[in-house]
Amino acid sequence: MKTIIFSIGLLCWAAMSWGQPRAEKLLSTLAKPGSSIEWLEVRPEVNVTAWEFIEMIRPALGQKSAGEWVVRSQRTDQLGMTHLRLQQYAWGVPVRGAEYMVHERDGRVYLANGVIVGELPAPSPGWIPEASALKRALEAIPSKHYLWQDERATYELRKRTGVADTSFVPVGRLMWERIEPTQDYDAKNLRLCWVVDVYTADGQSATVIIDAYSGELLRKIPLDIHCDTGTGNTTWNGTVDVNTRKVGSNYILHDDCQTPNIHVFNANDSVDLSFATEYMDADNVWTNTSAVQTYFGLRQSWQYFLTQHGRDSYNDAGAHINAYNEAAFMDSNGNKNGKNASWNSGAQVLRFGDNDTPTPNDDWNTVDIAGHEFTHAVTQFSAGLQYAGESGALNESFSDIFGEMVELFTEGNVDWLVGGDRGAIRSMSNPKLFADPDTYLGSNWRPTHPDSSDNGGVHTNSGVQNFWFYLLSEGGSGFNDNGDYYEVVGIGPVAAAQIAYRNLTTYLGTTSDYAAAKNGAIQAAEDLFGPCSFEVFQTARAWQAVGLYTSDALGYDLDIDCAGLDFLHGFNIVYTATALNDIFSDCNITPNGTLVNFEAGHHIVLRPGFASGDNFHAYITPCGSSSGSVSGAIIGARSLPGTHPKTEATMVAKLFCSAFPIPFSTRFKLQYDLPADAEVSAVLFDQRGRLVRTLIDTELQSEGYHVFEFETGNLDDGVYYLELLTPAEKQTIKLVKLGQ
Repeated sequence: MKTIIFSIGLLCWAAMSWGQPRAEKLLSTLAKPGSSIEWLEVRPEVNVTAWEFIEMIRPALGQKSAGEWVVRSQRTDQLGMTHLRLQQYAWGVPVRGAEYMVHERDGRVYLANGVIVGELPAPSPGWIPEASALKRALEAIPSKHYLWQDERATYELRKRTGVADTSFVPVGRLMWERIEPTQDYDAKNLRLCWVVDVYTADGQSATVIIDAYSGELLRKIPLDIHCDTGTGNTTWNGTVDVNTRKVGSNYILHDDCQTPNIHVFNANDSVDLSFATEYMDADNVWTNTSAVQTYFGLRQSWQYFLTQHGRDSYNDAGAHINAYNEAAFMDSNGNKNGKNASWNSGAQVLRFGDNDTPTPNDDWNTVDIAGHEFTHAVTQFSAGLQYAGESGALNESFSDIFGEMVELFTEGNVDWLVGGDRGAIRSMSNPKLFADPDTYLGSNWRPTHPDSSDNGGVHTNSGVQNFWFYLLSEGGSGFNDNGDYYEVVGIGPVAAAQIAYRNLTTYLGTTSDYAAAKNGAIQAAEDLFGPCSFEVFQTARAWQAVGLYTSDALGYDLDIDCAGLDFLHGFNIVYTATALNDIFSDCNITPNGTLVNFEAGHHIVLRPGFASGDNFHAYITPCGSSSGSVSGAIIGARSLPGTHPKTEATMVAKLFCSAFPIPFSTRFKLQYDLPADAEVSAVLFDQRGRLVRTLIDTELQSEGYHVFEFETGNLDDGVYYLELLTPAEKQTIKLVKLGQ
């Protein structure tokens, strides 16, 4: 229920930067206030399918041809929501990176996000032939080990994919490509290009982008995705079961006991995988610890994604997992070394180096490194995050995140160090320990242009989302590099991983940046836990903590962009700002009779300088029911025998509870009905998520009805959240204290 706390006569804001008044007027009828073309929430009264939605927005974007959109994929997730991934074309040519995701619930679009490009002029004739582009691409990737020259690699590729005529032979594809990859998708920044994937066996595979008219090399984007180089020791995971296949009188490290198969080869310290051989053992009691470690890490990675996220192998279609242990890599200077690990997106194989030493205790195959590389494969077959700039940093970060989650799944604890068992190369709990940033655009942030070092800082700028995930999991407080204080209450790594996985596989695309990752994570938390849940608030707070501030309707706090408000207000477009927590504004709104609305969960702060002559409304709309009870689902860990994930709740809440009176002054009563005997806890948080009181401390209680009365005389007036927890369920109740 809304409580109007300030009214001069208006409603909400719609921070849409469409560019033209006709687009603004059309889309203001379609989109919720606070939307943008990159993140468009559909008004609840608009009931359209995905294609109806596209046809509705096409005129606003100046697009005409229905053939400009091609469905790349369509899937229905575990929550029953359907997600379409669309590729945009212009004049029959795809626009690289212009992907739009349209999300349906019960046959109705509720959200769309991604990149849409306006009308482009017809390409001029006279582009260079494909053969010239291929020659230029090979000059850009000089190698003695092209995979299309390797008959065995081609045979293995065809066997893995089931496509009889597939190969590594490079093919030129005409595509629209951004001239400056860090700038917008507009006609002035788009150029017709030849795009060529060149695959090598020496770690130099890349997508090569050639100007279709001049033949100039525009850029190279890596296709072999590597970990960072480091040194250290390995802590093994003890004796494990190994599934093998007997060939003649020996066993080989080929687990064909399930789909997907897991097959580990010996690369024999070569960059050329044609020299690989089978690992063999005579009695199936394996003493080659390095080979078994790689096998075990990949098996745990597969089991983690299968049991925790319902994903069947890296492509979610049961793809076999092939790895080459004791592999070598070629650096940019042509020197061979074994100090790396990688996922090869073309050959679809993983490689793990031996660190150029004869002993296995510093090999690049710890459990979290195996999980890291496996996640690169998951990313290729979901969001497809381009390995450059901010999208590349997110690619690396998701691999770090799920590498640590595979470690937690396997060992029952997490050290938040990437490769910690053999000598860490990154820290998620303290990124600055390894000169990585923990704040967006803060200290240690690297230039993001793909031509700059490390493909635009992919291994460094990953620290921002890494720290976000750590804070969301474990909580923390302090000051970020912008001098802003933050305080986050952890929701646990299992729940945080559910949010990160849904974001990666549902809401992100090829060129998604940090702003998109923030929006997608908050939306994923709403999908999983409800729009007013504790988890959503902490997800938003954690992004605020790492410097991803709110400029849209999905954030925690919102500082009104007065220029954007004035622009829309000048076209007589209703303007609505919505924030989960607080809104701040010092705007001077020119009277013209058009509604302006602010809607916040807790406070609306009108700073000195704020003025509005007419039609301004401010609302406080607290999350949850004003009568108190808010229920939700907790998505938790599911385990297989022999694994040790952290225990979390696993079912939709059936625990019914309420509190009264609301508001209260010096005391309130809590009543609830337990469906079974259980250990019960009750804790009270303030509106910033700080624990202020433990009301019930893990007390074993019997099935049935319970009533408790609590004295609260020394609490300050304000909003509080009471969490009632059992090992399987959780309920959150909003409380308001007024007076003594």
